[in-house]
Amino acid sequence: MFTKTESYLQVLPIELIHRIFDHLDAETIIFSIRRVSKRFYTIANTCNRYQLDFRYAFKSDLNIIARIVDLKNVISLTLSDDDEASGQISLFLAHFHLDRFIRLRSLNLINIKTEALKALQENVMKCPLRTLLVVFEWEYEDTRAALLSSIMPQNELLKFEFDGDREIFNEIQWSTQSRLKHLTVDQLLWNEVYSTLGHLPSLRTLVVKNVNRAFFNKDITRDSVIPQSNHLTPISLCCGDDNITMDNLESFLSLVPRLAHIRLTTDDCSINSSTVDGSQWEELIQLKLPIINDHKVSNILLGRNEKMVNQM
Repeated sequence: MFTKTESYLQVLPIELIHRIFDHLDAETIIFSIRRVSKRFYTIANTCNRYQLDFRYAFKSDLNIIARIVDLKNVISLTLSDDDEASGQISLFLAHFHLDRFIRLRSLNLINIKTEALKALQENVMKCPLRTLLVVFEWEYEDTRAALLSSIMPQNELLKFEFDGDREIFNEIQWSTQSRLKHLTVDQLLWNEVYSTLGHLPSLRTLVVKNVNRAFFNKDITRDSVIPQSNHLTPISLCCGDDNITMDNLESFLSLVPRLAHIRLTTDDCSINSSTVDGSQWEELIQLKLPIINDHKVSNILLGRNEKMVNQM
């Protein structure tokens, strides 16, 4: 006699299945798993950690997702207006009410247009965001910084990633109560890195993908308006065509006495010889970076291929 047996997946606790859902895209859950059985139908409907990423979704699916998913169960949202998803954000706004995303923690806006950001602004300000990623097309518009400045103080943001014209980033008005702890920026000048540290005293990690040495001023560290950053521990800087020098590093690192990990890379084929001089690094660590000294030199990476400083 044939005996029907249930799959292990069918008998797993709901909480564990929801954890599995955390690693699946929303379309797979909604259009595939949800249709497997009545149990999975119910489990999908009660999932409270949906991560909606519309970059690769069919535009025709937006209306279906809007009807099926309870928006209070969405914790992450990714929208894009790049060439492959042109007009998607406008279509999203036509089908979804952003004020219903009451548990939204993460928002990613890819190649967002200024008008779309304006349309999202009021409701985004009400979301309990912890993470915000903004990618602008590389063109300057003076209203963009003002829009970001109005959005960010309303949220208790802990992590912000910005990819766009650095002038827009530098015009953002940071709240004096900012709790931002993790920052990634596509491009800054050296003096703008200093300024950023001064505006964000709670910063713990900083990644700048392209640092230009132009306008480097080693005396800027004596400026009283730029205090030491006592929370910043890891830092990653990719230097542009202008080679970084040990004098530059010593001036900069005096601002981050708690630094425990540093990674310096360069787009240039050559590296300034002083930056791979082990004896100079040893002296610099002992004088400026006592925590790195305690953690040994394995916490320092240099070079185009992240070569280790090993001459110490």
